[in-house]
Amino acid sequence: MIVVKGTLKQRLGAWLLAAFGVLGTFLLIEAYTSAERAADRAYDSLLQAASLTIGEAIQWQGGQPVVEIPAAAFQMLATEQQERVFYTVLNSDGQSVTGNLDTTILETLHHQASRQSEPVWSFLQYAGAPIRVYGRQLKSAGWESVEPLQIWVGHTLSGRESLTQDLFTKALIRFVVMVMLTGLLMLVAIRTALGPVRRLRQLIRQRKADDVSPLNAEVPGELYDMAETLNALFERQREGRNALLRFSADASHQLKTPLAGLQSTSELALQSNQPEDWRQALQTVHDSSARTSRLAGQLLSLSRLRHAEAGSKTQIDLSDLLRETITDWADRDIAKHHDLGMAALPDAPIYIQGEPWSLYELIGNLIDNALRYTPDGSEITLGLTRQENTAELRIQDNGPGVNPELLDRLHQPFERGGRQDTEAPGSAWLSSTPLCNGIRQRSKFTASRATACAYASYSQSWPRKPDMKRWLWTHFSAPVITLLLAAGLLPSAAMAQNKTTLEVDAALDLPVVAPLLAAFEQAHPEIEVSFQDRSTLEVDERARNASPAPDVVISSAMPWQMARVNDGLAQPLDSSAAREWPSWAKWRNEVFGFTFEPIVTVYRLDLARHMLPPQTHADLHTILNTHKDMLRGRVTTYSPSGSGIGYTLFQQDARYSPRFWDLVAALGAADVHLENSTQKMLEGLTDGRYWVGYNLLGSYAIQWARSHPEIIVQIPQDYSLVMMRMAFIHRDAPNPEAARTFMNFLLSADGQQILAGETPLFSVLPDVVGPYTSQRLRDQVGERLYPIPIDASLLAFVDPMRRDVFMSRWRREIQILNP
Repeated sequence: MIVVKGTLKQRLGAWLLAAFGVLGTFLLIEAYTSAERAADRAYDSLLQAASLTIGEAIQWQGGQPVVEIPAAAFQMLATEQQERVFYTVLNSDGQSVTGNLDTTILETLHHQASRQSEPVWSFLQYAGAPIRVYGRQLKSAGWESVEPLQIWVGHTLSGRESLTQDLFTKALIRFVVMVMLTGLLMLVAIRTALGPVRRLRQLIRQRKADDVSPLNAEVPGELYDMAETLNALFERQREGRNALLRFSADASHQLKTPLAGLQSTSELALQSNQPEDWRQALQTVHDSSARTSRLAGQLLSLSRLRHAEAGSKTQIDLSDLLRETITDWADRDIAKHHDLGMAALPDAPIYIQGEPWSLYELIGNLIDNALRYTPDGSEITLGLTRQENTAELRIQDNGPGVNPELLDRLHQPFERGGRQDTEAPGSAWLSSTPLCNGIRQRSKFTASRATACAYASYSQSWPRKPDMKRWLWTHFSAPVITLLLAAGLLPSAAMAQNKTTLEVDAALDLPVVAPLLAAFEQAHPEIEVSFQDRSTLEVDERARNASPAPDVVISSAMPWQMARVNDGLAQPLDSSAAREWPSWAKWRNEVFGFTFEPIVTVYRLDLARHMLPPQTHADLHTILNTHKDMLRGRVTTYSPSGSGIGYTLFQQDARYSPRFWDLVAALGAADVHLENSTQKMLEGLTDGRYWVGYNLLGSYAIQWARSHPEIIVQIPQDYSLVMMRMAFIHRDAPNPEAARTFMNFLLSADGQQILAGETPLFSVLPDVVGPYTSQRLRDQVGERLYPIPIDASLLAFVDPMRRDVFMSRWRREIQILNP
């Protein structure tokens, strides 16, 4: 049977694809390394630019270097991929002037940069992540001293990896397109190259069924052997057909001769009136009929053998078959004058795959030939031996044997002793030869006058044992578990419903956020929220040092929150709510701004009786100057040293308005009172101690004004800062699953709806409906809203030296106009 195993097209295509695959692998490896080098060059240039920006900000005061880190440097270091940012400025002794990079990991690189004039690049493992650092040494001069400084900047590698992937993906797309085009060309080439094969196939299909003449065609050299093989096959077909015709003629002749003898004998007997002639004629007819019947039986067996199916083979014990066959033949009359015996058989059974009837017929024919062509009294012995992978069947006799020159001719039909025999008494040998040939072809037998051998392979297989463990588990696991539950040896569902306590450290008044917490606990009764309201600086300190750490950290001190995330204290939130959150209100999917709170000016109605209330920052500066005596001691704002949110707001004011320091001086001249919370300022405004408050949180002020009609909340008309409370899951959160559930609720439409409808915190999502939404605030105020961006620029405002420089100027400016 011909089994189709692929096609030439497939094989050629497979080899070509394999070649393309090997070559393509090297090309893709080279493309990836090239993409890495290109990404490194691009991002290394950003490190260089950030280093130059920081270097330009270095100044000398009192013989010491002072640097006010520009926010733009952090933006360049963070890149669009929101990298974690690391930097430090080292003096000539290797001591840190400012920065957040641990100098201990730079000791070797510091000495290397000191010894050479070239910049130093390196990949390091720092704060739980691989980073790329760049350092250079520069000479910086002041009035008092001139000494070299080193600037080191670095960031994480996600941007490089992303750019590498983008470049590699584009290269991969080009490669795939090239492979597809090459594949199309390859298909055309293969089809053209296989044209001679199709023509040869067509030539063979057009031949008649009985046409076995040689092919006459022009073929390429690769197909010459195939054409020659086909011609050889046709030659064998011609020989086979001729042999079949000859066999049919010989068989007809063999059958015709005894039948003619029967006819002539019966005619002679009919003409005679003597009973003795009749008896002799009947005996002749009987013997001739027996030979004819045997010949017909052999031809029938040959036909059966040729048309037998391969699946008819069964497992046979060759020893038992040989024993049964010899026993059967020993009882026949033809064997009475011979010594028919059997050699010692192997102790163990010998199993083979075969057809019992054909093997029985084969052994019987060999015994019959030996009995007929050996003289009376001859010894005929059959034996069976086991080989390594075969079994050998052997029959021997001590008869006259066969001339070796005639052995090959004995396999021809109706051949005996080298001549045609049609009437010899031993015609049974002649008629059995075709059957022996057929069995020999199917069973790989060889036979001769003296020896006959049979070869067959045998095998043994064992049934698989049942999987008792699986059976026991399937049948007994359910009742056993039920019994254990009933006995109390396994925890039940009721026992597993203990509440999880979620620790939340927040700079957020509990009365304001209470509706949100209540809704969360109602939606998730398995979680109990332990909400701790603290100051912004307390929240930051606990995020850095508390043990155990809080699960969720919430604060309005945006730079401090960003610094903790940059330090690696946050874990990413991988959820649909986090991925869909506005990009301007999150960083690295680790910290999220979930409120949108305007910064406002608040004043008492008493102020309006004496002066025009301030609507802009310039108005506030004006009334502080023109009504200084009336407002002395009656103005309040945040303390930049005691409040993280206050420091953040003043930094942002200084960033947006060059006249901010004039306003600070005017506040100082009015003997401003500095508070650490909006609550304290609102209480002072209510009891009349203060008339005007600057930079208060609008969320608290709006809620307070509802119950205190003497308080007026004014959103500045020139520009209004917007603060976002930032929340993140602590890296070491004891209950991370509960923390993720809480964060997802904060960012969900349900959570934002509660913020917009039941709290004055203002929701971030634009499609939420309620009185306190970011979109409604934008509609009312317009483009004058300036949300504090959640990006790496916030890190500049917690730089220790920049903070010291800012606070020094604050103290100087706030005293400058005091009498």
